[in-house]
Amino acid sequence: RFVKIAIFLTVERQLDKEQQLYRDLFLHLRYGSFGNLSAESEWWEVQEDCSGNSYPYPFLSSRDCQYLRLIAFSDKVFPSELSVLSGYGIVGLYTTFVLVVSRLVRGFVAGTSFTIMFDDMPYVDRVLQLCLDIYLVRESGEFTLEEDLFAKLIFLYRSPETLITWTQYPPDDPGAN
Repeated sequence: RFVKIAIFLTVERQLDKEQQLYRDLFLHLRYGSFGNLSAESEWWEVQEDCSGNSYPYPFLSSRDCQYLRLIAFSDKVFPSELSVLSGYGIVGLYTTFVLVVSRLVRGFVAGTSFTIMFDDMPYVDRVLQLCLDIYLVRESGEFTLEEDLFAKLIFLYRSPETLITWTQYPPDDPGAN
């Protein structure tokens, strides 16, 4: 019997009860080598009985019984996870798509204004040397000097003017433009 199941699980009967919808099948268990393989195996052969006069589906040929015919009716169904969006139609889908893309672009670009001054420093050798000095002082155990150098580094990153001054190219550097 054929039934139609909608998105919200309402079942509707599609064909009448009295209509003959089935045909007889012959099942044969075969044993032997399959094709050009040397191994022995078992398989089932299924054949449709075409001797009857009443064929329930007029759109298929009733004379060709060489193959087993399986008939499936399948509706195109929108995924149930997105049924909330599909209820609003194409406008709802388009609006949702635009909002999601704009959120993604905004997420990529949102934090860049705070990191530009750290990403685009022209000459970082002095800042790098200060970090290496902090590391060496810590290894040697001079913690008061480490604390002073670390305070200088924190002051440097908190003051954009000082950071710009520290990261300018030296006047005698050939790489300066």
